[in-house]
Parts: sequence; C-alpha cells; structure tokens
Amino acid sequence: MARKFSAPYQSEPVSSLASWARNLAVFSAVAVVVSILIVRFGFLEMKPALATFFGALGCAALSILVSLAAFAAIWQNGSRGMSRILLALLIDAVVLAYPTYLALQYRKLPADP
Repeated sequence: MARKFSAPYQSEPVSSLASWARNLAVFSAVAVVVSILIVRFGFLEMKPALATFFGALGCAALSILVSLAAFAAIWQNGSRGMSRILLALLIDAVVLAYPTYLALQYRKLPADP
C-alpha cells in the first residue's frame, strides 16, 4: 500500500478571498471568450454582446480588487493562497491587456472637427 504524502504546510487553510479572486478571473476570461464567439458567429446583436464583454471586463477589475484584499488577508493571517492570487492577476492581465491597448490608441487619435 502506498503512503500518502502529507506535509505540514498542506494542512494550513487557504484564503477564501484568493479562491474568489481566481474564480472571478476564470469567469471573466470565459465570459470574454464567449462574447467574442457570439459576435464572431452572429448569435446575438452587437449591443447585448458588448454588454456581456464590458460586464466580463468589470468582473476582471473586481477580481483585481479581491486579489488586493486577499493579499492583505494573507499578509495578516499567514494563510495559503498566493499562487491563486498570482494566477488570478495573470488571467486578469491577459483579459484586460488588449482593451487597455485599444483605449490608449483611441486617446491618441486626432479629434474630429
């Protein structure tokens, strides 16, 4: 019979805020992909798809805020969950990178007289 490896650090609790941050980040990534596919294949009109897209970007921003709260909770409690926070921030950076780039390019465009 094989032994089960058990380290003392694995028995420590995981921060629930870190789990929520990761779950929100994954949800926002899935919602962004679904909204892009909806527009690409023409399942819905543009307005509901844009509402879905901006809602997903809002979930990504909320995930960043929850990640910051989880950083503070982990700093105070010493619980586990830093990898979940970093994964959430990585997913959020991927989701928000291209819309942020487009917003910066939009600001650089000349004004229409």
